[in-house]
This record gives sequence, structure tokens and C-alpha cells, in this order.
Amino acid sequence: TPVKTVSFGVDPDKLNMDEQGEPEHALFHIGSMNWMPNIEGIQWFLQEVWPMISEALPDVKLYLAGREMPEWAWQLNLKNVEVVGEVPDAYEFMKSKTISIAPLFSGSGIRIKIIESMALGRAVISTTIGAEGINYTNNENILIADDKQSFFEAVKVLYEDKQKAKETGRKARQLILDQHNNNLLVSKMVEFYREVIK
Repeated sequence: TPVKTVSFGVDPDKLNMDEQGEPEHALFHIGSMNWMPNIEGIQWFLQEVWPMISEALPDVKLYLAGREMPEWAWQLNLKNVEVVGEVPDAYEFMKSKTISIAPLFSGSGIRIKIIESMALGRAVISTTIGAEGINYTNNENILIADDKQSFFEAVKVLYEDKQKAKETGRKARQLILDQHNNNLLVSKMVEFYREVIK
């Protein structure tokens, strides 16, 4: 039986780059906070990486968004960390900041929010596990960091060099439009079905 694997796709028309002014040069994380890999990843980031960032880059802000934000997150009293919770429009939220973080160390499957962030031209810092299923080039269209030092250094590079962050985001968007574009994926599936029924 013929089999074809199709990756997750995005609608380029919905993920347009129309921005209301310049986005805030800040970090953000968005994802369901009732999913254990997200909880573990954010707790790790806040405990291990954020103190290094706060000391070296005292002006950096971090926004935490997502459904079912746990009570401990609302109780956080960390300088420059703003807990947003569920947002009315995830795309508009992502477009309002420049750098997406995805500190994931467990779980499987493609991370939709990472692909959407990249499609919106955001610079993404992710672990290797977080970026599974994306045909990325490290330090070109995404920054991969698997420990606290490399995660800190990735944040430092993108925060101190706005042009690098913008260029990484631009290349990220191009990658997603080339490889995770619904229009292209549908065309490939139609072609596959045509071959099957010949």
C-alpha cells in the first residue's frame, strides 16, 4: 500500500506579517501550561537560565502566555517576567515580541507554536527536542540550545544584536513557507493521489 507522510502545515494568508508598529524586543513563551513538557521547560528556564540573563542583561523582559497557566506561575515575583496567561489572539501576541523561547526536554511530535512563531518571522531559541520535525539550520533560521549556558548565550546574541534576531526570523519564515506551507502540501497530496489511482 502506498504511504505518504505529510508534515504540519500553516496557512500563509493567516500568518501574514502585517505588524502594528515595531514589535517589542523581548522574549516570549506561548503554549498550553497544562502540558507537562511546557511546565518542566519553563520551570527549568526560570530557575537555571533567567538568573544569568537578569544579571547580564537587566533590561530583558520575558512574557509567559498560554492556556491554564498554573497558580505557581501567577505567584512568580521575578523582575521583568510578566505572566500574561491566555491571550485573545495568539498570532497578534507572537507578532508583538521578537524572540520566542522553547525550552523543551521531553514530549514528542512537532511543536505547532514553534512553527507558527517561525512563520511569523520571530527568532526562535529551542532545544533539539523542541525543534524535532523541522528541517532547520542551526544559527541560521533557529538557535538550538540544550543546556543553560548555551541557552543564555543564544538569548544574549539575539538580544544584543537586533539585526541578527530580525534576520534569523526572516530566514525562519522563509523555511516554513518553503516546507510547511499548506498550499504546497495540498498540491503534493493531490499529486500523490493522482499517482495512486492511475
